[in-house]
Amino acid sequence: MRGFFGVIAVAGLAGGYWAAGTAALESALGAAQESGRFRVEALSPSQRPDRFAVAMTAPALADPGAELAVRAAAADLWAPLWNPLSWHLDARGKVDILYQGQLVTVDHQGLSGAVRARPGLALPLAQARLAL
Repeated sequence: MRGFFGVIAVAGLAGGYWAAGTAALESALGAAQESGRFRVEALSPSQRPDRFAVAMTAPALADPGAELAVRAAAADLWAPLWNPLSWHLDARGKVDILYQGQLVTVDHQGLSGAVRARPGLALPLAQARLAL
């Protein structure tokens, strides 16, 4: 019987960890929207219990100082529950990239990117990739 209650306790802790992480992700994206560099039409948290994730409709990111703007029809931002330092962005549909006045449109179903940080106070970059 103790094993049963142990499993229930672990499941409850994992569910709380998932809910807190997903809420923190939504809060961070809300703060990014307030900064004016990021906007999105709609955010919806994923119901997958194995990852922190949100689905975004019409996300757009702009950095006027770098003369860079990126817009997508839809995208999913996620990190596995067991590795919250490894973030993935999977774009769906058309992606427009405007860099120094030059527009590039990528109309591909498999555009994805990933960023992984090493543990530390500044979260140093460990790896970045972009795949078409």
